[in-house]
Amino acid sequence: MISEYNNIASGRPVQHPNQFRPAPGSGEAAAVKVFQEACGRTMMVELIVNDTSGRMAMMTGSSGPPLDYGERVKQAVADLDKAIPDEHKMAGMLG
Repeated sequence: MISEYNNIASGRPVQHPNQFRPAPGSGEAAAVKVFQEACGRTMMVELIVNDTSGRMAMMTGSSGPPLDYGERVKQAVADLDKAIPDEHKMAGMLG
């Protein structure tokens, strides 16, 4: 989603339209909205994948021990997290 920012801001077709439901529109405001949503999703996936306390499972209605997503997934989440400044992740969560 983040890679589509320039396409949306410039009014060009997005490369992966199936990622956007409904369509994001075009222009700077639409691009910022998509960027903020991607930032918020990054923060949520980080919380889900790295939770060892069971709190996320409880919040989502799951039962049993926390899932272990494995090192490959955890590294992918860490890499994604590094790509987005913290203040943008929080803005995405707040909408």
